[in-house]
Amino acid sequence: MAAASEPGYLAFLSIGAYVAVLVATFALARRWQRATCSFLASIAIVGIVFLGWSWVHGISALPGKLVGSPEAQFAFRVGFPSSVLGTVLFVVCLAPSPARFRDGTVKSIVAEFICRIFVTYLLSAIVGMIAYTVVTGYVK
Repeated sequence: MAAASEPGYLAFLSIGAYVAVLVATFALARRWQRATCSFLASIAIVGIVFLGWSWVHGISALPGKLVGSPEAQFAFRVGFPSSVLGTVLFVVCLAPSPARFRDGTVKSIVAEFICRIFVTYLLSAIVGMIAYTVVTGYVK
């Protein structure tokens, strides 16, 4: 049995927790779409404010590290994931369910959630690269 301190075990747990949060978010958006989208939009706005604050205070990036004051680094580390995930989840939750996923069966709900998780990963990569490049000025 693997020990809890092994990196692979922790990575597996973090991916499982991330997928569980996505599924819970999509389930809430399926039932209460306006409230969930409003909450996600507020998270995205707060993240964008933190990113703007870190950008104004001169955050920049070098290969493998952030350069700037500790406050700017903290604002970036909080603002980047919340702005990217908040924006992407807002867009994904805002989209209506396709007609073939609306029959209410477990199979259609699981298929819809898998499609939404895939789109979330794809959009997160795109939005994340754009946000990182714009805020830090670092292009790999």
